[in-house]
Amino acid sequence: MMRKNLTIALLGALVSWSGAACEPADGSPGGRLSTDAQEIAAEEPGSDTTPAEETSSDLPASSDTPSSTGGNNQGGGCSGMDILFVVDDSGSMYEEQENLAAEFPKFIDVLEAYQTKEGTQLDYRVGVTTTGVVRSYRTRIPLLNWPVPAQSQGPDGVLQGEESCGLSAPWIDGPGDHVADQFSCLAQVGTEGSATEMPFAAIEMALVNQAQSGGPNDGFYRKDEDSLLVIVVITDEDDCSIEKGGLMVTSALGAADCNESKSEGLYTVGYMKDLVDEVTGGEGRYVVIGIAGPGPGSCTSDFGSAANAKRLRAFVDACGQYGVFGDICAGDIWTSLEKGLEVMQVSCDAFPPVI
Repeated sequence: MMRKNLTIALLGALVSWSGAACEPADGSPGGRLSTDAQEIAAEEPGSDTTPAEETSSDLPASSDTPSSTGGNNQGGGCSGMDILFVVDDSGSMYEEQENLAAEFPKFIDVLEAYQTKEGTQLDYRVGVTTTGVVRSYRTRIPLLNWPVPAQSQGPDGVLQGEESCGLSAPWIDGPGDHVADQFSCLAQVGTEGSATEMPFAAIEMALVNQAQSGGPNDGFYRKDEDSLLVIVVITDEDDCSIEKGGLMVTSALGAADCNESKSEGLYTVGYMKDLVDEVTGGEGRYVVIGIAGPGPGSCTSDFGSAANAKRLRAFVDACGQYGVFGDICAGDIWTSLEKGLEVMQVSCDAFPPVI
């Protein structure tokens, strides 16, 4: 069983992969708009230093000890997992999507073997959306004195593949022999998406806007059924989620800078942490996995190059022991998924009630 096989590996994996302990949000009244670089650990504008290099030893001593903010210390265990993949569909992501599709059967094998605390097989579901959202905003190159209209496109968090992959719902329900093959279809979301990746906005749209009653994602996340929410973001760029009408200040060469101290209307890390807490009911009821460029600077692998995902990594780190960051330039997405699975198991075993 998964629990018995991974007991020794869990502690070592958590110490090496968990980010800094969860911090409170920025103290602002729930706003996602900010021009304050303090959300990214007070890094200097233009610096490639990432706060993920600071880790915390404040980790659970065993799989039965959830975070003190997640409820009580006697988690009853989750009854299911709802896994949302947010996959970059820009032009440079073909190899990564192919690797995800190829390695996913290993991921499913572990889920299929997992036993809940009640000794039953795990009930899980998998949905896929992309990093593309519909946004009209403005960009400004520092050498120019006027903003230029810009627009991005995408599915706005709507789960993909129901028709094209022959699903009976917008997501895959497991366990079952069909899951791996169906996901291999879902994972290859194409490479014609927006070059401005907005995974933060896609997560919000998928779990809030599109999940409303009667919406396309209605019913995917089963909060009231004690299901652990798992968010997996795979991208070779950093997050550049911006409000409609926001101003994105680019680099001198016109590339997106996505720096809160320069731009106006970027989603903040604090806002995203608060959003996931509110949607799920608090820490211990979710796991966030980011697979992207680790920094400092860009990296290169058989997949190609990846930018330093400072904002995405800061979000993962804000989730502390419930966050896992993987290096997309390692050239093997399975390594990151495997680490994520270990944290998913710990979180499911210690799953707390909503308080």
